[in-house]
Amino acid sequence: MSDTNRIYIEGAVVRAFEPRRSKNGSERAIATVLTEETLPGGKVIKAYHPVVGWDAMAREIGTWASGKRVRLVGRMRYRGERIDDKYVNDAEIILIEVKDTDDDVDFSSEIPF
Repeated sequence: MSDTNRIYIEGAVVRAFEPRRSKNGSERAIATVLTEETLPGGKVIKAYHPVVGWDAMAREIGTWASGKRVRLVGRMRYRGERIDDKYVNDAEIILIEVKDTDDDVDFSSEIPF
């Protein structure tokens, strides 16, 4: 896998679903992770990110409780579809790795640029 599509995200789990089996037998689970960004002047912007895990990562997501802080490494994936004659492009994060959330690890040393 190329490192050109890698995203680092830290936030709180808002919702996580138990893994389910797809038609081909793979396990898939989805979580929603809340991130917050504080702008100059103190305004806080919240964003909700769908995170998808397959197989081992799906089982990991299945253990998450609401409110758990997580540090994740993933890759962005865009899926498009037509709804009412309009093209809708949804983004989701495909989970690659879960970082330890108990210590204050800084991602900056891992970002390759």
